Amino acid sequence: MGNDKGMVFQINYKTAELEGVYKCHDGPVRSIKCNPAYVVTGSDDCFLRVWPFDFSEFFIEAKHSGSVTNIDIKKDGLKILACTASGNLGVLDVTTYEYNTKIRTTHSTVTDFDTAQGADVLQIACISDGATIKV
Repeated sequence: MGNDKGMVFQINYKTAELEGVYKCHDGPVRSIKCNPAYVVTGSDDCFLRVWPFDFSEFFIEAKHSGSVTNIDIKKDGLKILACTASGNLGVLDVTTYEYNTKIRTTHSTVTDFDTAQGADVLQIACISDGATIKV
């Protein structure tokens, strides 16, 4: 879990004890996701960062045009999706470090999204606070 000072708190699921506190961003942490290989954080400081589990130093960073409001990791762990308060949804390829913006809106914040993987295509459904849904 994260807080409004850019800190991430590591809590033991079984004992509910605090195991670590890490300074990850210069602004509030808005989203955090993990998979078996790494942890991803998104913040109001406009950065998406990919971390090892010890949070020693991020190994990928992507600067955005607005706060990173929501993130998700594809099941295979090779792509990370990010929504921003400036209305963008993009995909970071973990293997190549390439970032591609998939959806741009100019009037609203992308608040949530979901994905479906077909044989040859990734489908993204995106919801914004401007009462729109894009696929």
